[in-house]
Amino acid sequence: MSDNKITSIVLEGSKVTIKRDVKIQIVTIVPTKAVGTGLGYISPESPLGRAIMGLKEGDVSKYENPSGQIIYVEILHVG
Repeated sequence: MSDNKITSIVLEGSKVTIKRDVKIQIVTIVPTKAVGTGLGYISPESPLGRAIMGLKEGDVSKYENPSGQIIYVEILHVG
């Protein structure tokens, strides 16, 4: 039996609710040239952006922050 639920994936332009450790935040994936336009905008080329691009709700990924710490991130919602 087929599941008719449409699954959104993280793409440029997506507004994504993520959980990093215990912190929940909303980020928007924007072109690199637009990153400086406001709080909560991230580039798909940033460490976090690369870690979440192409994922869907419920997926978990990890990335290394600039200080070398491994950060786990869960996709809670893609809009």
